[in-house]
Amino acid sequence: MDQSKYLEWLTKKLSQTNRVRFEERKVISLQEERSKFCIVINWTGLGAAALVPNANLYPPWITSYYNFGPINGHPGYIIPNVDSVVVGGTCEENNASLAVERKTTFEILECAKILFPSLVDAPVMAEWVGLRPASDSIQLECDESRKGFIIHCFGHGGAGVTLAMGCAEDIVNQYVASAIIKLRDRKL
Repeated sequence: MDQSKYLEWLTKKLSQTNRVRFEERKVISLQEERSKFCIVINWTGLGAAALVPNANLYPPWITSYYNFGPINGHPGYIIPNVDSVVVGGTCEENNASLAVERKTTFEILECAKILFPSLVDAPVMAEWVGLRPASDSIQLECDESRKGFIIHCFGHGGAGVTLAMGCAEDIVNQYVASAIIKLRDRKL
């Protein structure tokens, strides 16, 4: 799935409901956010490490460019999109560097070209490194206080896209519904 197109579509769709407001800003403290909102959902990715004590997150270093052959011990992949093909990858725990490594890029592309000769003359449109915050287990839990609720959801590693809809459904069904009932009962 082409994430740039999907996220653009999803943002537009949610904004049209008038039930979701998007705001881009730096969050310093989840407790401060909880004082402004009854329910805060912390889906901050790698940023959760700065916001949650003992978040136990580490940044796996992933170079992104079907599965193919190991690169540094990890399987590569090819993801066809509408306007491009993403070829990747590596996964190195505790490497938070965002620098593209030429040797790794070369290895990824050469491996992909052997398996998919149609990529031999394909131009490289962009190179990037992504950090996919991982944890020993996905953190899906709720901190409750008199001031409100903070629902945490992070640590998906490279499976964030795969798990996003299921985690969102769990958040709504397990935590938000319960929080709304508790908030209603407090006001009675």
